[in-house]
Amino acid sequence: MDSLVEPRIIVDGRTEIEAKLSSIWQEVLELDRVSIYDNFFDLGGHSLSGMRVLARMRRDFHIDIPIRSLFDKPTIAELALELEEHKANGAAMRIAGIVPGAPASAMLDVLRAELSKLSSEEVDGLLQSIRAEGNSTVGDRGKS
Repeated sequence: MDSLVEPRIIVDGRTEIEAKLSSIWQEVLELDRVSIYDNFFDLGGHSLSGMRVLARMRRDFHIDIPIRSLFDKPTIAELALELEEHKANGAAMRIAGIVPGAPASAMLDVLRAELSKLSSEEVDGLLQSIRAEGNSTVGDRGKS
């Protein structure tokens, strides 16, 4: 007997923040549509793509959200609430040293600070995903 797969229900962003987060996830995860209730990791997200999402959130919302938040709140609906809380508490911040033309060392300091917040298992996962992505990029070059 064939098992029936329930169709995935897509719930579009209800607020400007949710809509922008949906756009960010679609870009990073290379998906046509995402639901605000989809789990980032179930959609194929991993630590490296999570860092990309957070970088775009910093760029677009001017708020620094720790990577831990994505693990604790892996849906757009949950992240949007966290963003709204940060905004309400006046947590919008300038990322020190991360401006066009900033020295690479300033960017590395921010990345090191973010990485220091990860558990050793999360760091291992991040390194594995970087290696896998690097290997697929090398393989892609050979196909050209």
